[in-house]
Amino acid sequence: MWYLSEELIALAFFDDTLDSNTKRKMVSALKKPGSDDVLKRIQMEVCAITEKNLEDFVTGSTMSFFETLGLNANFLTEADPDNWQTLADYQSVQKYVNSLAVVNDRAERAVKLMQDFNSSITTNEEQKQYLLQVVSCHRAKYPEARKSLLVHDDIPQLDTE
Repeated sequence: MWYLSEELIALAFFDDTLDSNTKRKMVSALKKPGSDDVLKRIQMEVCAITEKNLEDFVTGSTMSFFETLGLNANFLTEADPDNWQTLADYQSVQKYVNSLAVVNDRAERAVKLMQDFNSSITTNEEQKQYLLQVVSCHRAKYPEARKSLLVHDDIPQLDTE
């Protein structure tokens, strides 16, 4: 439900597995008024989703996806979905959409990686807290510590106290 919103449903226009009839219904649904409240996600019961079709989530607010990103959405009203693949406008927007990074997936992978790393060092909570203090102290002492600096001889040496 976090990913389902009147704006983000526009990504479905670029799903090659979605049939043209559904895309036609989605284009027609663009005439429906959008919600006055800009919601971060659709507000509905999860069990009600199974009774809905994809086009039920599309409204006039869906066009804000294209406006916000500065993408040309003329293909939606000028051509039939069967012909979208041949249009330069559609191809350029599809290329842009396919290049979008899914931030949440990356964040989840980073959290999992950090959890795995954290548990691989030690399972003793006291040692973990000490390690975090050491890292925090080191970052404060060497705020410009980067890999690229390690190859230079003028890096100050760490105190071994």
